[in-house]
Amino acid sequence: MTHSHDGALTLFTAPDDDKKPQVFILRHAGGEREQLTHEDDGVFGAQFSHDGNSVFYHVSSEKKQEETKDKDDKDKKPEAAVITRMKYKSDGGPGSYGVLKEKYTSVKSIDIKSGQTETVLSGKENFTLYDVFEGGFIYATDVSENPDFNFSQKLYLRKNNEDTLIRDDASIMKAEISADQKHILMTVMTRKFKNATHPHIEVYDEKITASSMLQQNWINLSVDWSCRIHSRMPKAIQPSGYQILTMYFLCRNSAA
Repeated sequence: MTHSHDGALTLFTAPDDDKKPQVFILRHAGGEREQLTHEDDGVFGAQFSHDGNSVFYHVSSEKKQEETKDKDDKDKKPEAAVITRMKYKSDGGPGSYGVLKEKYTSVKSIDIKSGQTETVLSGKENFTLYDVFEGGFIYATDVSENPDFNFSQKLYLRKNNEDTLIRDDASIMKAEISADQKHILMTVMTRKFKNATHPHIEVYDEKITASSMLQQNWINLSVDWSCRIHSRMPKAIQPSGYQILTMYFLCRNSAA
């Protein structure tokens, strides 16, 4: 559930008559809920556009749409599953078990007034939309030349129809842009530790330059048990979990 910037609408997903999750809105002025989407496979991850006039959402569709089957034909036999990829099976929840259908996630938008839909991001890859802002949005894709051994995503900032690669070696859990569009706050997981995956908070600032305090454009903030900052800071500074964000801004000011 989320609210529009002007506070006039509330957006949420709920099952429709076919038990598929769809996007609904409630107008604070009154009235019943209104169904916006009618996707065959349902939707997830919906959010308002920056101006509140449309809604972005995700759909997951099979690589090849199956031909329409006659539901009354009881003589139909199960079709063999042809496996051409390594990531083909699930032995644990949540989600379905057994052979997984090859699906790709795309991002679409729908105009609240007209109901017209538009495909924003699609292809033979999985797209994830994380945040929207005036003039653009932040998204990720798992596209890879070797998808069987790819366990990371590429995070992009699309601004004024131009894409900037932000990160390409981590699994992105969350990404949000600041109100002034100068920083991106992310929660990511890397494979730095081979036997464990620890989530980290990272702040991206393209204007931070190399200095004796910061030797890179990344400030990595660990949220594991040690709560240590992984960027090159003086060893004397060892912030606690409560001091992490304070230390970040201290580092920025010292590097400026």
